[in-house]
Amino acid sequence: MTALALVRLTRLSLSREKKGVAFSAFGVAMGVGSLVFFVALGLGVDKVVREKVFPVDAQLLDVVPPTLSLGAILGGGKIDEATVERLSAIAGVETVYRKMNVRVPAVSRYEGDFFGSRLRMGIEVLAVGVDPGLVKKDVQMGDFSDPGPDKPIPWWPEAPIAPLGWQGSRLYGLETISSVLDAELTALEDMGRDGRLSLLVPYLTHPWEFEAIRARLQRWPRLARLPLGAMVETPAAAFALPEWRAKADFVGIGCNDLMQAFHATDRNRPELDRWLDPYAPAWLRFLTRLAEEGRGLGLPLRICGQLPGVPGFFPLLLGMGFRAFSVEPVMIPTLGHIARTMDAGVAHDLLGQACRASTSAEVRTLLGLSPDRPGR
Repeated sequence: MTALALVRLTRLSLSREKKGVAFSAFGVAMGVGSLVFFVALGLGVDKVVREKVFPVDAQLLDVVPPTLSLGAILGGGKIDEATVERLSAIAGVETVYRKMNVRVPAVSRYEGDFFGSRLRMGIEVLAVGVDPGLVKKDVQMGDFSDPGPDKPIPWWPEAPIAPLGWQGSRLYGLETISSVLDAELTALEDMGRDGRLSLLVPYLTHPWEFEAIRARLQRWPRLARLPLGAMVETPAAAFALPEWRAKADFVGIGCNDLMQAFHATDRNRPELDRWLDPYAPAWLRFLTRLAEEGRGLGLPLRICGQLPGVPGFFPLLLGMGFRAFSVEPVMIPTLGHIARTMDAGVAHDLLGQACRASTSAEVRTLLGLSPDRPGR
């Protein structure tokens, strides 16, 4: 069939079905018109709802990933760095704050009266982390950075804390700290139902300070039965091991504060770093004396603080006879390997040579380190 014949046949069919063609054309036109109408109406209604019915004055939007996700099919189920960058690039977006929801594999147990009925239940622990910049203006607590252990408290800038002043257990009688301590002890009382706990009292100088804490614990019967240790962080406490043997269940050697007191150097002042020397032979002899006296008294000793992580120092602590250490989890594999492979006799001989040295440079050379330190 030629093209001309096909055109003639089409015209003939259209002339016979004029009514059907008209209805079909009308239906198509109505369909296209309805589509355009409802799309325009949707856009208009959306604007009316957002601007007139439910006006949003706040400028904060919470972007939530889809609960149900089939990978790339539904756009993924997480907000990664690339997504954050795309959100930041959207016109009108000033800042993107990160938010994190964490479900901890633990429960908070409640057992008590609930509207007249006895209730026992476990509640999953849920934590929500937000970018500090999001709440900094509202909370008005200054810098949100973690100052680290034993550093001044950011939310209490006027706190009377000083290396040779208010520290550790001395603060327990001052308000804010006293209330926080009571709240912590109440929480520990509940944890003591199932967990294996021991308590360590920080920054002691005199035995009566320890006795006051033990008396305070009588308000929490379960805590009063737990092992209670004394933290030796001052020379006065270091020379009172016989007293701690009579009063404490164990002793922790707080090397951070004890070393700054020994060297009369504030460890929070970097310009004094050259005087805060962990390799000083006098410091090694002092720790060795503590270990020997504690062993002679049958007093359990443990090393606390950052000293085990000082390069080359852990074998010296093993040579002194210390076998219990409180360290950060990241240090455990390295220190565990040294403890397994280090011969006790070799460690003891190494300590003897270090204690007989006259300078810290000699000790560092003995440990295979550079004899020089910055600032010396």
